[in-house]
Amino acid sequence: MSEPQMESVTRARRVFLNNIDSYSSRTITKVLSEEPENASRLSRTEIFQVVGTGSDQSGDSRLQDPDRDHLLSCLLKCQVVIYDISQEAEQVEAATWAVTALHARMGQFSEPKIFVLVSTVMTWVSSSSPAALPLTEEMFRRRRAHPSFIQHMDLEKRVVRLGKSNPALFSTYVVASGLQYGMGEQIFYSYFKNSWLGMEAEMFGDGKNVVPTIHISDLAR
Repeated sequence: MSEPQMESVTRARRVFLNNIDSYSSRTITKVLSEEPENASRLSRTEIFQVVGTGSDQSGDSRLQDPDRDHLLSCLLKCQVVIYDISQEAEQVEAATWAVTALHARMGQFSEPKIFVLVSTVMTWVSSSSPAALPLTEEMFRRRRAHPSFIQHMDLEKRVVRLGKSNPALFSTYVVASGLQYGMGEQIFYSYFKNSWLGMEAEMFGDGKNVVPTIHISDLAR
């Protein structure tokens, strides 16, 4: 019996990622570019074309230090815009400009757009809820940020607020990412390396503190 043939691709979704050479954005790009499992047996009616800002001159999809007019033109051509502010604080200003500029130009949208802000759990760390309880959507309004992450929380609030004016045309989401690990490592690199080499692990406090984490591939998906 011959295997069922795949349907032809009918839609290409254009996705923008800031700082595409960074640890998290690079992995998100890889996941979006992957073929689905059992691709030979499943029909696929959507593919992703990823573009973004970056310094690597080898990629045609990278915008190297674009001015804001050029960048905005690119954002308006994308169906999904993802800004990751979890790794570099200087990306907060860039993301603030992007979501504000897109919201101001909703009248120019030819189709609905989605804006996703990948933020950090550091905007929750001063909350009064017990550490043993999971973070929930209901706790979002009551969260308290670490003093160094007030700007991150202000941006989260802006993203949520702007997404409420016309969600059918411009919907927004905030992802509170735990500390990221896996696929090359970043913040945990030295700890994993020392453990692999059999060296004594560095301990903070009594060692019973709970650190929210997420594997980078899970975040990307």
